[in-house]
This record gives sequence, structure tokens and C-alpha cells, in this order.
Amino acid sequence: CIGMQMKIGVAVSQDGITWGRVEGDDPSGAVVVPYRKDNPNTDPSLELPEELYCAWPEVVVDTTKSDDAFTMYYSTMLKECNTKCLGYATSSDGFRWTQQGVCLMPDNNVWEGDGMARCHVQRAAVYQDGEWISQDGYEMYYEGISPNDKKHRILYATSKDGIEWERHGVVWNVG
Repeated sequence: CIGMQMKIGVAVSQDGITWGRVEGDDPSGAVVVPYRKDNPNTDPSLELPEELYCAWPEVVVDTTKSDDAFTMYYSTMLKECNTKCLGYATSSDGFRWTQQGVCLMPDNNVWEGDGMARCHVQRAAVYQDGEWISQDGYEMYYEGISPNDKKHRILYATSKDGIEWERHGVVWNVG
């Protein structure tokens, strides 16, 4: 199974109107491609599950980190179990990425039992007295696919380190 051939690239702009592509290490020019053991550009020391695609990236920059300040979260599907989940990669410069594996797999529950996709991750913050105040940790909003009705809902999770996530359930339901 080759997958859907979706890969992640980088483009930069100085004005938000004109963009230039940054060529990655993959022959396609992508900076993150589905992890496959038979890919010559894959680090053989990594013990990661094989992926069918990488898509819909979300990058969070943590300036408090000295190394790997960039974390990319992306949608993927694992070859071995045909499951949609969320993977992550890290980078020190935002251009060269090291895939780290899966950060969130679906639970066999009513909200995400058929998979998850497309997330938004941000540093945690609270709104107090008319301003946003940064907090420790991260928040994630992600799409969960219900096995009962096959509908997509927005779910919420939090993390202290951006890697291990605690689920908090549905925040935007169908209807």
C-alpha cells in the first residue's frame, strides 16, 4: 500500500503575499514525508510505525527551549492498523525535521474511535482582566471521527510537554 502521497513542504514569505518554496531533503522537495522503513531518506535508527501519508501540519514554536524549539503536529495514517492519528516532528530551525512518532492515537470511544485528524496546537493561556496570560503547557483542538455515526467533532486535549496528551472530550458537537 503506497498511501495517498501527501507530504509536507515549507514556503516562506516576507510580505504574506509572495511565497517561495524551501526545498527539503526528500527528492520531492518535501520536508516531512510518510515514515517508511524502505525509504532511503529515513533514519534507520528510528523505530517508528510506518505511515501512509503526512498532511495538515501545525507548527508550534517554544522559545523557552534551547534545542528543537519547533514542534510540528500533523495528520497521518498508520499502515499496520489503518488508523488515522496525529504524529509529530521536531526541528531546531523550522526547515529540517525529525519525525518522532505518534503523539495521539484514537481511543475506542464514541467520539474518536474511527480516528482523528487536523489539529490546532497552541501554548496554554488564560484570559484574565482583558488580556491573555501565558501558562505552562499546551492545548490541542483536534478532529475526532465517531464510529457510531461517522461524523467529525472537535475535541480538546491538554499536555504539559506537548508529547503526552490528556483528553477532555468534545468541545464542538454536530448539530
